[in-house]
Amino acid sequence: MHRPKNIRRKIMKAALYSKTFTHFRYYRGFGVHSPFVYGLIRNAFMPGHILGNDRTLFEELQRRGYSQRRCTQLQNLYTYCSFSSYAFAEEGAGVDMTCDAATLCFIPAEYPAEKTLELTNRAEGTGCALCLMAPHESRTRDRLCRNLVKLHRHTSVDNRGYLLLFYHDRLPKQHFKL
Repeated sequence: MHRPKNIRRKIMKAALYSKTFTHFRYYRGFGVHSPFVYGLIRNAFMPGHILGNDRTLFEELQRRGYSQRRCTQLQNLYTYCSFSSYAFAEEGAGVDMTCDAATLCFIPAEYPAEKTLELTNRAEGTGCALCLMAPHESRTRDRLCRNLVKLHRHTSVDNRGYLLLFYHDRLPKQHFKL
């Protein structure tokens, strides 16, 4: 009897291929029953160009080394949700970042986990939105983001390159993996 070569590699390939179908159900907004998240997908994540004239966030994200696609999506999110300001959590600056309802707060992947937890706890009553960059970069980062989603009481959106946590009272507890 002939055994196929590299059977382990073929099994892993099949497992990774099947994982892509778990994200397929929310592709282009199909199956999303939240009008807010449907609007995000259609108006912020799908267009391949920047909506509106404001490019400040796009340029800042590009300067920090993020891909053009992610920068475009986040700039469109910023415009679509009518945020008036954005802030980046800096590693040496501590947890004194101010987040209010009109602020989109970014937490980079290299930001310490303890300070990330403090920041998410402080953001609970503010109505702001947190954007955790590279949520699946490492095991510890992935575990941290999964725990944050589990504890989060409002809508969260995992777009593979970033995790959005919305802290608005009108948004129910829902989690979307795009």
